[in-house]
Amino acid sequence: MSQDWMIDVLADIRQYARSNRFPALTEILDDAIIVAAAELRERGEICSVVEDDVIETGKLHRGVDDH
Repeated sequence: MSQDWMIDVLADIRQYARSNRFPALTEILDDAIIVAAAELRERGEICSVVEDDVIETGKLHRGVDDH
């Protein structure tokens, strides 16, 4: 079962933090997204394309961060 939803939730919270001027929280959530993607990849629960996109751009390919 894919756990990509977890990264979606973190990305939504990060966008809220960014939009509401919480720069430290935004940075921590950036790190959390990268860690989550790496751990999900280790467990085989995330597509490598999604992980690469998160690491390179900080955004998911599905545009979750663009709300």
